[in-house]
Amino acid sequence: MSNDDSRKISFGQDGESTLDRIIKMLRFNRIKRNIPSQSCVLDLGCGFRGDFLVALSNHIKSGLGIDMSVSSEVTADNISLKTGIVDKRLDVKDDSMDVVTSLALIEHLDDPKTFLSESHRVLKSGGTLLLTTPSIKAKPILELLAFRLKVISRVEIADHKRYYSKETLENALVDAGFDKSKVSILPFQFGNNLFARAEK
Repeated sequence: MSNDDSRKISFGQDGESTLDRIIKMLRFNRIKRNIPSQSCVLDLGCGFRGDFLVALSNHIKSGLGIDMSVSSEVTADNISLKTGIVDKRLDVKDDSMDVVTSLALIEHLDDPKTFLSESHRVLKSGGTLLLTTPSIKAKPILELLAFRLKVISRVEIADHKRYYSKETLENALVDAGFDKSKVSILPFQFGNNLFARAEK
């Protein structure tokens, strides 16, 4: 599959390796504890089945997931999924979400600036953007796992357009409208991933 073809499907649509599932669950656990009970949550790049929102469904008021391709079957009544491009204008009202989440997505996007600006726009005052992305340190490790050992998705790693440092990710969030004093970025998974929390 060419790199361009990978943009036409959502994560998990063609299945996942065991290691992909483990890494995904570690990301879920890192983000989940930062989401207040009864929040309205928007998950950008939710994956084909909206797994993260479904896992949160008993904890949150409602969840909306957006990705390039989504399943029409969702197992939780308070979760809805819709097809959309997340680095263009979102079909979501201004100031309507308590939390926006994005797990391992921004590194794939053509227009991360619009994505972050849209995340800021749809958040309520005091709302929070929570995102993860691989760090610069992770690049050779991910490429080894994907291209040589073939234990994680080659398509996903080939589609990475950038890797962030703490400084470049912070600058991107500030440029999108977040106040620098309300942005925190922490490494996790031995520094191979970054976890960003930005409050509007």
